[in-house]
Amino acid sequence: MRKLLIMILPLILFRCTMTNEKTQSEYFKDFQTQLMSLSQRVEVLESKIQRDIGLRSGVYDRVDKLEADVKDVKDTISKIKNHPLFEGLETVKLEPAPTSTVITIKPSEVEKLQTEKENKQEEAKPVKKVKEEATVKAKVGEVTVEKTNPVVLYNQGYEMFLNGKYAQAISIFREFLQNYPNDALADNAQYWIGECYYSQKMFDRAIVEFKKVENYPDGNKIPDAYLKIVYSYNELGKKEDANHWKKILIEKYGNSEAAKKLQ
Repeated sequence: MRKLLIMILPLILFRCTMTNEKTQSEYFKDFQTQLMSLSQRVEVLESKIQRDIGLRSGVYDRVDKLEADVKDVKDTISKIKNHPLFEGLETVKLEPAPTSTVITIKPSEVEKLQTEKENKQEEAKPVKKVKEEATVKAKVGEVTVEKTNPVVLYNQGYEMFLNGKYAQAISIFREFLQNYPNDALADNAQYWIGECYYSQKMFDRAIVEFKKVENYPDGNKIPDAYLKIVYSYNELGKKEDANHWKKILIEKYGNSEAAKKLQ
């Protein structure tokens, strides 16, 4: 019996070993199968991730482009709003001009009448309201000579300024300068354009318009324009520029009322 057990035991051990090896082999094959399956799933996920990244990148590019387009549109609108042609456009309608009356006079009296009007104009102060006609016409044969009264037009602009209707005032003063660039009130009209912008706290634009008063050296508004240039630069925080124009005002017009306000 003992010999029989000795002979059977190796067979049993051998069979157990074979069974164990077979089990390990099958487990290894299952492991390889699962590993390949996981690898394939990883590849699919990586592909999806790459695709999503590409889509998001495209979306970001489109958003950046849209933002750039919106900025361009805003810049364009801003330029249009600041264009001189659009300065007179407001929701408030312009008040109608005084009704004009036609007066028939002799051709020889046209020049005399115009000279008398120019001599009556005040240079330093706003002109008083004129009750005379806005238009004077003289018939010479079949030809009609027409000349609009500059004082009436100037007073219209000044009234608009006093009433806070700055866009209308600017439009009227520009029309005045276009029609009467050599009039005694031209420097005043240019000065009030600057005041319109200054009153709206548009100090950059105000400085540009105040500097144009220098184009009228025979007028009396240059010292006041220089003073407002100093104030405008101070409002913008540009102290060096303000001091520069202060120095110019004091050196050139030290005895003026405008210069005394800075001393």
